[in-house]
Amino acid sequence: MARSKAFDETATLEKAIELFWRQGFHGTSIQDLVDHLGINRASLYATFGDKESLYRRALSHYRNINTERAQCFLTAHPSAKTALRELLQRATAPPDKQNDPVGCFIVSASAELSQGSTEINEFLLLNQETFVGLFHSVLQRAVAEGEISADRNLPALANLLFTYYNGVKVLNQFNADPTPLQNATEELLKIFD
Repeated sequence: MARSKAFDETATLEKAIELFWRQGFHGTSIQDLVDHLGINRASLYATFGDKESLYRRALSHYRNINTERAQCFLTAHPSAKTALRELLQRATAPPDKQNDPVGCFIVSASAELSQGSTEINEFLLLNQETFVGLFHSVLQRAVAEGEISADRNLPALANLLFTYYNGVKVLNQFNADPTPLQNATEELLKIFD
C-alpha cells in the first residue's frame, strides 16, 4: 500500500515561491529548500523532482494565481479605465518589505534566468502573452464602453501597459520614494484620455 504524503503540495509550493523569490534560484540550495519547506530530501525529489523542476512548478503556480487575481481585479471594476488606473497605482505603492517579497516573482525570475534556460524563457514569453492578452481585453472593453477611442492601436497599448507594469515592479524594489513612479503613472494614463 502506498504511503500518503505528509504535506500539502500547494502549501509547499507557496513556501518554495517565498524562498525562491527572496533568495533567487541560484541563491537557494537544496538544503535551504529542505529547511524552509519542512520536508526531507527524498520527499522533495519524489514530489517535485530536482531544484529546477520545483522552480518551474513554483513559477507556474505563481503565474496561475497572479493571472486569476489580475483578471478578477480588472473585470470587477465598473470602468475599464478605472481598473487600469487602480492596477497601475497599486504597482507603484511602497511595498511592505518586512512582510512580503518585493516586486514580482516572475519579473525577478526573468532578471535572473531569462538568458540561462530555454524552458524558463519560454515560460516567461507565455506569461507575457497572457498578461498582454489581459491588458488587451481591458482595452477592448474600454473601447466598447466609449472610454477610449476605437482608432487606438490596442495591441501596442497592451504591450506598453505590460512593459510599464513590469518596469514599475522592478523599480519599486529599490525606490524609497514612490512619488516619481506615481507621477509617471499619471502621465502614462493620460494617453487614454
